[in-house]
Amino acid sequence: MTFDVTDAGAAQVLCENCRALCDKRSNFCSRCGQGLQLVEAVQSVKPGKEARSPRSFLQRMWWQRRASMLVAVLLSLVLLNGSFLLVVSRITGFSHAAQANAIAHTPSGVAWFYDLRGLSDAFALHLSALPPLSPGNVYVGWLRNPHRPDQILSTGPLLLQHDGSVTFLSEHEASFNAANLNLRLIFTQVEVTVEASKGLSVRPKGQSVLHGAIAARAVQALLPLFVSTPYTPGQVALLSGLKAQLHELDRWMTNLLDAQKGQDSAGMQADLLRIIYLLEGKNGADVQHFNILMLNNIQNEGDGFGVLAPTTSCQAKQVPCGYLDALQRTLHVVEAQHLVASVPLTHVQVALTTINTLAAAMLPLALQLVSGTNFNAAIPHQTLQILAQLNDALLNGRDLNGDGSIDPVPGEAAAAQLYTYVLSLGDITLSQ
Repeated sequence: MTFDVTDAGAAQVLCENCRALCDKRSNFCSRCGQGLQLVEAVQSVKPGKEARSPRSFLQRMWWQRRASMLVAVLLSLVLLNGSFLLVVSRITGFSHAAQANAIAHTPSGVAWFYDLRGLSDAFALHLSALPPLSPGNVYVGWLRNPHRPDQILSTGPLLLQHDGSVTFLSEHEASFNAANLNLRLIFTQVEVTVEASKGLSVRPKGQSVLHGAIAARAVQALLPLFVSTPYTPGQVALLSGLKAQLHELDRWMTNLLDAQKGQDSAGMQADLLRIIYLLEGKNGADVQHFNILMLNNIQNEGDGFGVLAPTTSCQAKQVPCGYLDALQRTLHVVEAQHLVASVPLTHVQVALTTINTLAAAMLPLALQLVSGTNFNAAIPHQTLQILAQLNDALLNGRDLNGDGSIDPVPGEAAAAQLYTYVLSLGDITLSQ
């Protein structure tokens, strides 16, 4: 639930995820990217009472947030294959930097790719502190392939705001990337030029005002995060695969809590086995011990790759063991070759470490519960609640120090923040 923190008519609300102040009219938290509820549904919290936040997956998962009716239309893109919420949250997150650049009168910007209809087929651009242009001229953005001079893609005229900022989302331009190309694979350079508004060409002719690039080697090293991976089930991208497994984990955690309320011991037993399977994968020692793969009532829960790396056999063969291990191996290559900026890479590593710690803490609790016979006893009930709390922290992160935000520090940033951090690895910074 999102709730007012000021007098009636004020525009500030607290985000249910990170408790940061947000503009309720935008329906997005600029810090963590969570969608806010409709302004009409905002409720005031009386002093001394705590607002209860729903725990279920559809309400809490970071890629399926509730938002306004307008955003709900765009949210359908996210549920299918997009990252619109992330794009909007990142744009709003640039507000402070944009103000600082405007004061310094130093034009700058950042460009990045995101998913709309497929893999990295959409493009976003945010510019700051651009000077006004004389009549008849416009700013235009260009995507370039340094190895194929004939491959160039134009944003068309960019709409300059009164504060010198520009925000471009390719999904608002029907003609942009009509062929649904994977832009991340093709274009590594971005440029902004000043062009005559009449008779715009398909190639830049005017003065270049901003430009930036990402090394082709960095693009190749980051590809397993976003593009199909040979060693994962279904050959899905690592980020997509991890999200799917966490989706299933939360699904069966919710089912487990419902079974406990109904005193359904058999249902609890099956849900705990499902959770163990999702954490360990089909090669996990406990999965083999409980013969989970042969149980008729436990099928199609997860892809079998697992979140954790519970065995050493695949490590000895130098192949990834679970999604977290595969992600770490990919990032190790990026880090070893110094292909991306160290700050976003550090943020990703912090989130992955937190996810691994929380998932590893869930496994022994699930094993303890599945081995018990009296699920209604006080101690198992407390253990179940701890398991649910760990799952919630893994999915959404947590504010350990009570500063009102979930930061890229150990123990706080987790899955909800990981996606933003990972996408920022491929950002292209623009300068003069």
